[in-house]
Amino acid sequence: MGGEFSLVYLLVGLFVACIYVIYDTQMIIERAEHGDKDVPTHTMTLFMDLLDLFLKIVQLLLKLQENQERKKKRRDD
Repeated sequence: MGGEFSLVYLLVGLFVACIYVIYDTQMIIERAEHGDKDVPTHTMTLFMDLLDLFLKIVQLLLKLQENQERKKKRRDD
């Protein structure tokens, strides 16, 4: 039961990270239309969002692998 909860938690975190990427992209576009052309800051914002997204995906894949190994070990016993 605890493994399922943590998997759901990771999926929700992945969804939230995707929403952050979409939101920050919209904010960058909106600011650029009003004259804020600070490319390094906008680039760093998107980089941090994508890094967070990547880390969430890695965590999810590691958790899925851990669950598969646990199921295989139960089957073998």
